Amino acid sequence: MRHSQSPGDVWPGLERAIKDMQTQVESKNLSYMDLYGYTYTLVIRQGGGWLYSKVNNLITEHLREIVQLKLLSHQGSTLDCVNKAWADHKVAMAMIREILMYLEISYIKQESLASIFDLGIEIFKDEIFGCFEIREKFITDILVMIAEDRAGNVVNRSAIKSALDFLVYLGSDSMECYEKNFETEFLQNSEEFYKVQSSNFIAEGDVLAYIQKAQKLILDEKNRAEMYLHRNTIPKISDLAERELIRLRLQDIIEIGEGALCKLILEAQIGVVRQVYDFVSKHDGGVDILFNFCLKTLHEHFEVICRDEQPGPPGRNHSESVIATQAAINMIINLLSLKVKFQTLAQEVFHGGCEGKFLAEFNKLVRSKPSISENLSLYIDSFMRKEREASDDDIEVKIEEVMTIFTSLEKRDEFEKYFKKHLAHRLILNKTVGYDFERSMVSRFKEHCGQEFTKNIEKMFKDIQLSQDCNDEFKRLPISSESGVDLRVTSLLNIEWDDIVKIQDDLIISGDLLRIFEPYKTFYLAKFEKKILRQHCTYGTAELKFSFYDRNQKIVRSEMLNLQTPFVIVLLLFNDSLVLTYNEIKAQTNFHDEKLKMILSRLSIGRMTVLKKMTESEEIQPEDQFAINEGYKTKRKRAKIQHLDTSKETVEEKKVTDDMLEKSRGHEMEAAIVRVAKARKSIQLNPLICEVIDQLKHRFTPQPKKIEQKIEKLVEKEYLNKENDNFVYVA
Repeated sequence: MRHSQSPGDVWPGLERAIKDMQTQVESKNLSYMDLYGYTYTLVIRQGGGWLYSKVNNLITEHLREIVQLKLLSHQGSTLDCVNKAWADHKVAMAMIREILMYLEISYIKQESLASIFDLGIEIFKDEIFGCFEIREKFITDILVMIAEDRAGNVVNRSAIKSALDFLVYLGSDSMECYEKNFETEFLQNSEEFYKVQSSNFIAEGDVLAYIQKAQKLILDEKNRAEMYLHRNTIPKISDLAERELIRLRLQDIIEIGEGALCKLILEAQIGVVRQVYDFVSKHDGGVDILFNFCLKTLHEHFEVICRDEQPGPPGRNHSESVIATQAAINMIINLLSLKVKFQTLAQEVFHGGCEGKFLAEFNKLVRSKPSISENLSLYIDSFMRKEREASDDDIEVKIEEVMTIFTSLEKRDEFEKYFKKHLAHRLILNKTVGYDFERSMVSRFKEHCGQEFTKNIEKMFKDIQLSQDCNDEFKRLPISSESGVDLRVTSLLNIEWDDIVKIQDDLIISGDLLRIFEPYKTFYLAKFEKKILRQHCTYGTAELKFSFYDRNQKIVRSEMLNLQTPFVIVLLLFNDSLVLTYNEIKAQTNFHDEKLKMILSRLSIGRMTVLKKMTESEEIQPEDQFAINEGYKTKRKRAKIQHLDTSKETVEEKKVTDDMLEKSRGHEMEAAIVRVAKARKSIQLNPLICEVIDQLKHRFTPQPKKIEQKIEKLVEKEYLNKENDNFVYVA
């Protein structure tokens, strides 16, 4: 080593070698030992500070005038160019560090300066990454490549990783360079990307497709992140993707499309709905959002079912009555189906955790619809009638179903009124599928509401049984065949029937009919000497033979009709008259207008036109004339013309029923007040009201204000005395 060389002789050689290393040109003239010796000479002769400054300037000049200009002039992506420049620079700085090792040891460490390698890194950061144009294009290229990767295009993921590692390296022990220059903008772009993706998926209107696509996007993003993002960014981008695709859109996902999930729920596609549950349950609040949506669906569909209901038509038009009655029955069928769907939903999707809440909400909705009481009774009547074809098992299942609605009712006394009415029709007309089933239904009511609720219904069964026994006894007597007609009479003893079976006392009945009934009347009054018989024909049926004659008064043909007794009363009038006006028929029968119009309408309008109406209008007018339809003919052996026995109440009838219920409830409240006061002897107002409500809750829930009014009324009648704040029972 030539230590005698001057700095002026040494520096040019060292400078040349450093430049060759930066440009990756192999230096052929000088060895490593020569270059190390040059460094030693310069440090000894010129000082470490001088050489440190010279090297700094040399690295800066190379990066600024060669590398920076090359990158700025490059067309296209700068990502690979910057990565290569960075890799080359690190190699060059490692080599330069080796030949300047003496400077490192003797000067740099003592002065606590940046090492030669670190100095080179800082200069690269300032001159290359510090250049705005290069930095912006470099970051943009990274983001573009990531976007291409998300789009499914082939990209050089290794290049992305190298670029991001470069940013991390530039920050030394800090993540500021990486976060400030890349991560912040990357997360912002990702947020916008996933918002757009989420909106596009939602617009497709398929909830399952959304779930599948969202889950795939999140998984793909995690895989990409693990390949080239820094470990600090991986949880951030994964959380962002879940947030934008799922957590912030849970409500939108559940409400996706035009009722897509609602349709799945109502179609009972439990497996599919369970997939939605499994998806949303992984995220905070997801189960609550899904549950609230299901409740909303329950509300909306409940209202849709009830909206189709209609009151019975005024004037008792038969076809419209049938439609209104069937709509009422369908309403209960649909409500039962709805309840089953949501019970299944609670058990199989929500794992039973929300079943109580669904049932409570369903019960609340049932109580909000007063018409359900009548409709439920009509539904019972629809499967308890003899003409309905149903197996014993089917009927038992339906009874169980009825109880699920019955237990939801609040005003059970209202249901009782309709049930007794419809049961009476079945019992009197002997149209029940079986007394065992009827009693089974009543026993279920009794279990739930107590004996007081069913005692009057049970009396009806006893009355019907007694009537059947009377008929059987009558049939065994010779007197039963005197009229030549197979007569069966239902005799009702108990007063409970009075509110159900409305008797028109001034009805004029044909003498022929009265003569048929006379033998049974004789028998009955002889058996029960102190009884009085009132005839009620509304629920009777008869077979009537129509004979058509030619000019020679010979029978040409005959037709058999099965009719309710009111129809028979009208038709028998035409044995004596060929043509009768509406007013004449009314005068000879005394039927009320509404009843008579219904009878004439059924006989003269529609398929079974036994009577011929002289005018073409469908409305029955007082001046209309009627005659036997000579052209009437049927292929049936016995044609049946019957009015609907149990039909939906009209608005007017409903008002009468409500008035009767209100009156009945008043009596029940008074009786309950007296019972409580008698048991307690002395009681304050609020406890008295609470006990009265508790006693009546199985029938209806009285309003406290009405109970107070009844208490005041009982005080006036001296059933109770008011002493200070207490009410005292008066014996």
